[in-house]
Amino acid sequence: MRDSDTFEALKKKLVEFVKERSSKPVNKDSYAYYLLKQYIKEINVEGLPNDMNPQLFSFNYTPLNRIAKEIAPDKSFSYFPIHGTIEKDNCIFGFLDDPQIKGSYRDFQKAMDDNYAPPSLKP
Repeated sequence: MRDSDTFEALKKKLVEFVKERSSKPVNKDSYAYYLLKQYIKEINVEGLPNDMNPQLFSFNYTPLNRIAKEIAPDKSFSYFPIHGTIEKDNCIFGFLDDPQIKGSYRDFQKAMDDNYAPPSLKP
């Protein structure tokens, strides 16, 4: 098996693992759940000026849209999924760009991932 095949197989298995783990019930006693609940509450404050609207950035693949719907189905919710999401099956996998990476291994860099299209961080 070539390194590129092993890399693709590893990526596929990682996505399957995260999907499986994400299908389990959410721990409603966790600090992460509490923070998400507070974030949803804050972004839905009536009359909040746009320039005071907090922004949430996620660097993991947690299905935050699904969890937000469980927390407050009638409230708006948005965030920036920096590395993609399981929900959209667009996870980014790889390592940081480095000019010292040798030829055929450059394809393993995050920027070379087919899903690499980071969202604009400007509101």
